[in-house]
Order: sequence, then C-alpha cells, then structure tokens
Amino acid sequence: MDTRHIGCCPQVSRRGFLGGVGAVIGGTTLGHLSWPVLAAGLGQTASEGRSPLVVKPILVYEIPQRKTQTSWRSWGGIQTEDQALEEVKRIQGELKLLEQKADFPVQFLPVSQMKKSQELDQLEADLGKAHVIIAYGAGGSKEVYDRIGKTGKDVILFVRHKSGPVYLWYEIISPRYLRQHKDELAVAGVDFEDVVVDSMEEVSWRLRSLCGLQNTRGSRIVAIGGPDAWAQPKGVVPDLVRKLWKLDIQTVSYEDLGKLIDEARADQAAVDRARKRGEEYLGLPGTKLETERE
Repeated sequence: MDTRHIGCCPQVSRRGFLGGVGAVIGGTTLGHLSWPVLAAGLGQTASEGRSPLVVKPILVYEIPQRKTQTSWRSWGGIQTEDQALEEVKRIQGELKLLEQKADFPVQFLPVSQMKKSQELDQLEADLGKAHVIIAYGAGGSKEVYDRIGKTGKDVILFVRHKSGPVYLWYEIISPRYLRQHKDELAVAGVDFEDVVVDSMEEVSWRLRSLCGLQNTRGSRIVAIGGPDAWAQPKGVVPDLVRKLWKLDIQTVSYEDLGKLIDEARADQAAVDRARKRGEEYLGLPGTKLETERE
C-alpha cells in the first residue's frame, strides 16, 4: 500500500499535502478534539486512504456457423476462437499497461469470454467483487449487453475501430443498444459517454472518476461550523448528502477551532514546524504566494 508522511516535503503533491492534514483530523475522535491530540498525530505515517477500484473485463463475441443460401455471420474481425484468444491477450496487455500508468488504485480481474447472456451466471463470484464492468463489444447479441447492463454495476462499453480487429458493435452500439431501435437514448443510466472507441486513455479517466466516486461514498469529512448550503432550509442539503453519498459529517465549531489555533500558536515547536512546512509547500511546482507573509 502506498504511504506518505503527514506533512509537506518538496516531493509531495498539493493533494498529498492536504490529504495528510485531513488524515490526522479524520482519524481523531472529534468529540475529544484538542491540540495535544492533533500534534501527536502529525508525526505519524498514514496511508493514501483510497481502496482500489475493482474492474471486471468481459470480451463479448460469437463464432458464426456457416449456413447455406442465407446470411450466416455478422461482420467484424473476430470470427474464430483463435482470434478471440488473441484478442484476450491484447486486452490483458492494454489493461496491464493502464494499471502501471494509473495515478489511482485499480485492480483488474481476469478477462472472461462470453457468447451468450446465460454465461454471465458463471461470473457471479467475480461480479460480486467488481465495482465496474468493461464490456468489449466484439460481437454477440443485444441480449448479452442488456443482461450486463442489469447487473447494477457501472459499465464501460469498449469497441475497436483502428486499435485492433474491428468490433461489430463499433457500428451498431448506438442504434441497437443505446437507442434500442428508437430515436432517443433508451437504456436507463447509460449514454454515449459510456462508450469508448479505441482509446485506453479514455478508459483510464473514466476509471479514475469511478475510483473517486467509490472512495467518496461512505467517507468521513470535517465541517467547520457545521454543514449547510445556500438557498435551502437548514439541514436539507446535509441530509441529502448523507443519503446520496453516505457521508459521515463531523462538525467542528468555530469556537473549538479558535481554541485549537490559540493552543497551536502557543506551541513554539508547532509554529516552527508550520513555517518550515509552509516554505516547503510554497516550493511545490506551480505554487505562488498571493498574500503577505506573517
């Protein structure tokens, strides 16, 4: 697990600096908040605090059987089991590279191959672990994608045009699945932004966003002066946030904060440490002081 020292140093990012400070406050029992307790925690090493996003990749395809005097196969670059196995290797390589480059924690489960919607039942164990499904639309019927969409997982639909063997669903994903043979989007919770063509960078930023979402739900935050919102009766928005995001909102009053600041200013070691860390923070690339030094 990635760890960092709480407090600033020239190598740490702005996010890391703020995250370290928040880790001390978030890990403290706020009902007994005092400067000695906070000061004791500033020398600890804390983890990044983010759990990995678990992703299940599924290659959807079909192997056509020749029939006489009738259309017997859909077009696309994967028509045999050997071609499907080559595609699995390609997917594995792309996901391994994405994981190595990712600036967020992500775990990819093994790539599964799927031809019929009933085969999703065989993936129950992996689906129970996964937060996200990447469905690779090389082929297969609409029913397969309908079934994947009903798992309750976030879904990214990946199709190839030029990055490998062309996928059948590169051509038909909009009319057949997204719009369900209608003029408007017809699948609840799925739209054009959930489709990626060729680009693993496009996959990466979607996974990064979903990782942030996954790690924000159910987290603990500190509200100085208590949670509130503009243009709504008191309590409406905080209650909505608790309901939608499952946030544990801990209140620190301005009075208590003022006492903490006074106690910290009376601690010369804390003042010296704060000045040193402030200088290091200002040394971060792209950081500019726009106030007076005091």
